[in-house]
Amino acid sequence: RDDDNNKDVMLLTVEGDGDYSFDEMKGNIVDLFKSMIGMTPKVIIVPIGTLPRSEKKTKRVTDLRDN
Repeated sequence: RDDDNNKDVMLLTVEGDGDYSFDEMKGNIVDLFKSMIGMTPKVIIVPIGTLPRSEKKTKRVTDLRDN
C-alpha cells in the first residue's frame, strides 16, 4: 500500500537479460500494463537467476495487503 495516497500498489519483479536496457524494459512493461489493465505498476528489474526457482507450481502473485 502506498502510504502517500493510501492506494494499493502493484509491484512487479522481473528478471532482465543483459542484452536489453533495463530502463527500456521497465518502460515497456509499465506501458503494457497501463494499456491493458489501466494501472501503472512499480517495476523492479533484477539479473537473470535472481528470482527463486521451484520444481513445484510457481507462486506468481503475493498479496501483501493487510486484511
